[in-house]
Amino acid sequence: MLDEIIRTGTIALAMAAVAAAAQGGEDPFPQFQANVAALVANQTPGATGARLQFTNPAVATGAAQMYGVDAQISLQSFDARACRFAVKVENPAAQLPPALLTGTCTPVARIPVAARDLRPGEPLTGDAIVETEEALARIPANTIREKADLSGRTPRQPLTAGRPIAVTAVRVKPVVEKNQAVTLRFVMDGLELTAQGQAQGDAALGEPVAVLNLRSKKIVDAVAAGPGVAEIRNPQPARIAAN
Repeated sequence: MLDEIIRTGTIALAMAAVAAAAQGGEDPFPQFQANVAALVANQTPGATGARLQFTNPAVATGAAQMYGVDAQISLQSFDARACRFAVKVENPAAQLPPALLTGTCTPVARIPVAARDLRPGEPLTGDAIVETEEALARIPANTIREKADLSGRTPRQPLTAGRPIAVTAVRVKPVVEKNQAVTLRFVMDGLELTAQGQAQGDAALGEPVAVLNLRSKKIVDAVAAGPGVAEIRNPQPARIAAN
C-alpha cells in the first residue's frame, strides 16, 4: 500500500511542484511545513517544534500546493533515535491519491536567554531577556525553560547573550545587599527595638544574613525582612543586651 502511495503520489506531486513554481502567488508551504513539524514535535517530550528536512523538498512543496490548507496530514512512522519521519498527506475533496512524505527532523524548544551579556545583580526584566529557538539536544537538563520563571530574579554569575540559562545561574533578587546600611530590628512579644547595622552579605526576602551592629560592633544572625531591613524575632533578653 505504501509503495503505491509513494509511486502515485510522487509523480503527481512532482508535476504539481513545477506548476506551483509557474503560478506564483501566496505560498502555502510555510503553514504546511508548520503542521508537519507540530506532528513530529509531539513525538518528542519537551519539544515545542521541529526543524524539518524533507527527503524530496520539491515533492513537499508540491504537496502544499496540491492538497491546500485543508490537507489531512497523519504521522505514519517516527524513529526517535534518528529523528526520521513519514507522514501521509491526503485531501478527499481534491480527488487526489494520498502522498507519503519522508524526511529527518531536529526537535527544538523555545527558551529564554539573555539579550546581551549580563552582570551579576542586573534585573532580568524588560529587554534584558528574549526568547529563542534552540535544538533540544543542545539544551542542558537544568535550563530554565519559561521566561516567567526569571521574574524577580537576578544573575548569580555573568550570563552570556544567547546561551541557555541554568537554574543555578540565577537567584531571587536580594532585598539586602553586602555592605548595605540596614535597619536591624529586634522583635519580641509585640515590642520592637531598632539599631543601625551593615549587612555582611546578600540575602533575598526570608533568607538569613549576618549583620554588623554598628553600635555594639558585634555581628548578629538575622533574616532579611524587606528592602534594607534585617530582623531578629523573639531573641532572648540577654541576647538583646549583649548585642
